[in-house]
Amino acid sequence: MTVKASSRAAVRALLIAGAGLAASAALILGLTASKCDGGGGRPDASVAFPAITDAGSDGPVPTSPVIGRRPDSFAGIVKKVKDVVVTISTKQVVVNQPTYGMPFNFFSPHDIPPQKQVRTGLGSGFIIDKSGIVITNNHVVKDAAEVLVQLSDKRELPAGIIGRDDRLDIAVLQIPEPVSTAAVLGDSDTLEVGDWVIAIGNPLGLANTVTAGIVSARGRSSWDLFGEIPGYADFIQTDASINPGNSGGPLVNLDGEVVGVATAIIKEGQGLGFAIPISMVKQVLPQLIKDGRLTRAWMGIFIAPVDAETAAGLHLGTPHGAMIAEIVEGSPADAAGLEKGDVIISFADHEIGDAGKLPWLIATSPIGEPLAVKVVREGKEKEMKVTLLPMPENP
Repeated sequence: MTVKASSRAAVRALLIAGAGLAASAALILGLTASKCDGGGGRPDASVAFPAITDAGSDGPVPTSPVIGRRPDSFAGIVKKVKDVVVTISTKQVVVNQPTYGMPFNFFSPHDIPPQKQVRTGLGSGFIIDKSGIVITNNHVVKDAAEVLVQLSDKRELPAGIIGRDDRLDIAVLQIPEPVSTAAVLGDSDTLEVGDWVIAIGNPLGLANTVTAGIVSARGRSSWDLFGEIPGYADFIQTDASINPGNSGGPLVNLDGEVVGVATAIIKEGQGLGFAIPISMVKQVLPQLIKDGRLTRAWMGIFIAPVDAETAAGLHLGTPHGAMIAEIVEGSPADAAGLEKGDVIISFADHEIGDAGKLPWLIATSPIGEPLAVKVVREGKEKEMKVTLLPMPENP
């Protein structure tokens, strides 16, 4: 069949579109998946479609590269990590004071003893040291009178809480017996949006449930999730299915390394799970294990995000930085001359693009050393020094 020159471009476009559709279908069916060494590693990114030529054209039609492929199976990765994942069950004793709904009470409140109720909870965790050290979320074991850890071999052991941090939502447990395996903690800072990840845990008590997905976003703060003043978490967002009971379980990359701690979901949506980056956890683990708590640096400010209107008024260009909403009297910020309404755009030589990043940056900075702070005040940049103090009990 002869094709007119004016139609050749359309034919080439159809050929390219057809190749793209065929590739999409093949990926869905798993026909083009490349193997990963030992079930891990990054997918091969070097494969591309062959050039499609059109007789009478000036050259080959551009190719459509395949830049990433789903592995044949996640089984090899799961085998590497399944034995480090544990089920955590808790018991909490709640004391309820009796209420009186009758119009006439013939007994004094002191005559009826408080009612005790035992509440149970389930969560997940993972072993990080063969001596029996386990990581989970603090909210999994908070206020628990009893904590039990069930290993992959079904042994159930009592656990003590040796360290915890409510703001980061991390707890460190110790079981009384050594174990034969422990998780490898990876580097969450190298994660990219679109990377494959696997969540392993015990959703709704279904032990060793494995789900897979991708990194949907990085750097989600509690402003993004709940509209709250940020704590310290800089969440990884994933569409790997996370459900109640997954809390505290590992988020794993294709090398079988833990890159996050599953922590939160948004119930109103689907595929909206969040994990604490393991790099943040690794930063505080030594102190949690040694001291049982964290000593954080304190600046003495309350902050708010910078919206487009504020950014325009201060000539910031795009919205960035953290606006000081309040300063604690007598705090390091007060002593340094910072003022309410200042927008912090740089702290200790770190640019502040998102206000949610500043609390963690301050908390993990050295105490007692002068640090550079750059602010925008009334449209002009101003630099000063602040010396942080240990965070008080009730800041």
